[in-house]
Amino acid sequence: MNDHAHDQQDRIEELEGRLKELEHAVEDRPRGLIGRIMPPDASNHFRAAGREQLLGIRSLVDHWIGRLEASERRHPAPTEREEIHID
Repeated sequence: MNDHAHDQQDRIEELEGRLKELEHAVEDRPRGLIGRIMPPDASNHFRAAGREQLLGIRSLVDHWIGRLEASERRHPAPTEREEIHID
């Protein structure tokens, strides 16, 4: 490995280490007022409820996409083409 590649690899390793430190610092930092008044268990329940709402919306979207696709299969769009002459 040449010196430039070696320096780049060292720099990448250094940056990855700093990124891990920042990630841990963010995870360990209190989450402000809400973090002080809401117990972690309640926060987990609200997060799970939010996820369930998003899954419900996904289900609705999937349902209506399925209906549109079924309609398109039953009534395909015309495939006629118009020839346009360009001078």
